[in-house]
Amino acid sequence: MKEAAYHYNQQLLIILLFNILIGLPVFIILFGYTFYLMQLDLGGIENLLIIFTNILMFAVIVKPFILIYERSEEGEPLVIKEVIKEFLVTVGPVFIVSLVSFGLIYLGLALYVVPGIIMLPLIFFLPLQYRSHFNLSEWIKKSIELYKNRFVEMLFDILLWVCVIYILWWALLQLTVWIDMTPLVFGLLRMVMYLFLFPYIIFYLAGKYPVSIEVEGYRA
Repeated sequence: MKEAAYHYNQQLLIILLFNILIGLPVFIILFGYTFYLMQLDLGGIENLLIIFTNILMFAVIVKPFILIYERSEEGEPLVIKEVIKEFLVTVGPVFIVSLVSFGLIYLGLALYVVPGIIMLPLIFFLPLQYRSHFNLSEWIKKSIELYKNRFVEMLFDILLWVCVIYILWWALLQLTVWIDMTPLVFGLLRMVMYLFLFPYIIFYLAGKYPVSIEVEGYRA
């Protein structure tokens, strides 16, 4: 965690720039969708969609922050244009694969709880393993290999960060009640919290689960 914190502090300026230019608009759209879902009664499905939306907020910004982390680790300069390009190139594949993964997880939970829990780490770790030079089969193969070899660690890390986010969310909720803030203000504050917390989580995971399998002569 110290290494993640070091690189986070080193790259704080470019993290802020990316959050202002890309992260904030994306999160506003997804939070707006969440608030819309809260007004609907779809027989419980709306709660599932809200959970997926929150996971998606994490998934779609994974790749740009991994690029920032890797450049910082290598001591190489990085400009904001490269980070934005990384987002534009990867957001489509990450969104589609996350959607399919979440569908499979939901199916596993609906049929029998255990399969859904077993598949849960994939939706978080698939984006971590994506590289532009991978085709779909290579991407899935790498993720499954990581999944099989380090499943227990992956599940522990997910539970760890979910607990951290929940505790911070609970504290923010109590603050909201105490000073009588509106749900909109609470949502905006939670969004800002995510924008600063998610990059650190991604730095931590990128350092712990690096891409290192050779693919067609290339080694990440």
